[in-house]
Amino acid sequence: MAHTDVLEILQGRNLRGVIHCFTGNWEEAQKYMDLGFYLGINGIIFKFDIDEVIKKAPLEKLLIETDCPYLTPPQAGPKETKNEPIFVKYVAEKIAELKGIGFDEVASATTQNAKKLFGI
Repeated sequence: MAHTDVLEILQGRNLRGVIHCFTGNWEEAQKYMDLGFYLGINGIIFKFDIDEVIKKAPLEKLLIETDCPYLTPPQAGPKETKNEPIFVKYVAEKIAELKGIGFDEVASATTQNAKKLFGI
């Protein structure tokens, strides 16, 4: 329901940005990307099943986020309760695995995406 409301608000506004901590389905992802938005992927991928979205979404429309201090990937270890930026590597590894591509390709593309979006 929230995605429907957000999409309705965004339509026709000619905005750009990132849909933070994306947890929607493929249809919702397509609508956001059609509006020019990137999908923010973080440790939520280890808690919610958005594999289909990651597999289908163009790499050029994905960003990797930390969502610090929450959503720590399980690979960080059971004692790690606070998410740190260093843990984005686990998110990149999962994206690479799902897309059947290399880690370096994911890291490079998502870095370029961030630079393009934020003008850095």
